Amino acid sequence: MHYTIPACYFPTTVLFIDDSRDFLLNFVLQLDEGLAYRIYDSPFDALDFLQKKADKPNPLIERCLSAKPQTSSALANLQCIYSEIYNERRFAEVSVLVVDYAMPGMDGLEVCRMLKDSPIKKILLTGKADEKLAVEAFNKGLIDRYIDKNDHQAAELITKNIEVLQQQYFQSLSDKLTAFLGISPSQWTDNEMIQDCFRQINKEKRIVEYYRIDCEGSFLLLDEDAHAHLLTIRNEKEWELQDAYQRLNLERNDILSYHQHLDAIDAEELLLI
Repeated sequence: MHYTIPACYFPTTVLFIDDSRDFLLNFVLQLDEGLAYRIYDSPFDALDFLQKKADKPNPLIERCLSAKPQTSSALANLQCIYSEIYNERRFAEVSVLVVDYAMPGMDGLEVCRMLKDSPIKKILLTGKADEKLAVEAFNKGLIDRYIDKNDHQAAELITKNIEVLQQQYFQSLSDKLTAFLGISPSQWTDNEMIQDCFRQINKEKRIVEYYRIDCEGSFLLLDEDAHAHLLTIRNEKEWELQDAYQRLNLERNDILSYHQHLDAIDAEELLLI
């Protein structure tokens, strides 16, 4: 799958469905403490919950499209995206579903079929006897991953795949959203070297959410303590064209004028190319 840095990313919720509540309660003890999740031992209750959420303008793409400004300015459209920083409900957005295959009343594949038009990424938990069905469902695009529930590394595999699929969730939504809003791809977001640097910066600074704020590919980053960082990427030619200090001050003031509630922004400029 082609990877690009999404226009935004923030913590989302993972939904677990398994008719064995003991399994669910034991499994969630092994999850990263920073992961938001909901558990259901009834697929019908889980689908009811998702349907009620679908009736509200909560998913990222719906919120941004409903807030699209009248102007066709790319910068104004980008404001729809990074204004998500003020949305208190953003963390409740469901990005990944982890569902057991063998459940009475409705199996996991039927749950996934009910959600086939949803952007939610899906992980199916199987037994050895279910593997052929899981492979077929994966090849048809009905599920995004399948994991043997009895694998001794199942918890670790599920956790790793959740992280990957959450990134894919935002990439997929970002591609649709930026295309609709008329925002051109940044020359940097497809660059593998910059993607690696971006991930390393996020890891070092413990970044948990980020938002693209201009057409060149600058990002507003928020760490786990809600401290804001401004990351601006420039090539050597752009670096030489304008005084770096003045440019940083200008961008810092522009962002502060919009995010007035933020106490400070750690502005950084990287010469990556």
